[in-house]
Amino acid sequence: MTYTVPAINACPEETATVTIVIHETFTSGTANTPAVFCEADAPNNFDLFSLLDNEDVGGQWTQGNTSSGPVTTSPLDLTTLTPGTYNYRYTQNVAPNPCPEEFTTVQIEILADPNPGTAINAEFCENDLTPNPFDLFTALDG
Repeated sequence: MTYTVPAINACPEETATVTIVIHETFTSGTANTPAVFCEADAPNNFDLFSLLDNEDVGGQWTQGNTSSGPVTTSPLDLTTLTPGTYNYRYTQNVAPNPCPEEFTTVQIEILADPNPGTAINAEFCENDLTPNPFDLFTALDG
């Protein structure tokens, strides 16, 4: 848009041009979490986007709860994670975009694999009913 001030007496005409730029605001979507895996079943190629609904492309994934955390990519190798809860943040409108940041945090939970212990087999004669009752937990080690 151009604004013009007409010439007045000896002063020349002056103009100013204003440029208006409208930046699209992108959305980070909504979280569909947590994703829960046992340690032994954790995938080596997990798509973090599977934990989001209605997100725009082009955002940035970071580890933790801030957009200044370590940048990561999707898919992600979960086989290196130990039992615990891990947060990943998907952020849109990252600087230098002048629009406010929008983010969604998703969670991945890695559970320790169950350990039933090692069986300690017990043998009894049919006429020997001691101990009665028999505690099955004494037949497990660990």
